[in-house]
Amino acid sequence: MGGGSLPGETLASAGVAVGTGAATRLLGALRRGDPPVIARIEDDRVVIDLRTVDADALGELAQAIERARRVVG
Repeated sequence: MGGGSLPGETLASAGVAVGTGAATRLLGALRRGDPPVIARIEDDRVVIDLRTVDADALGELAQAIERARRVVG
């Protein structure tokens, strides 16, 4: 937390994990999307942390994920 200033501390959060056979390609499609979605890969799944996503933007996020999944195939 804080760029390493509190290495033993954590922040509570929730996330979405998207399983796919092409996690790297899905992550790239999300980052190149409009709006771009910043995520990470864990255990061959794309993980999107929802801590900083406003509740009003959840529908837009879902649409961005679906568009990226169609690009990847």
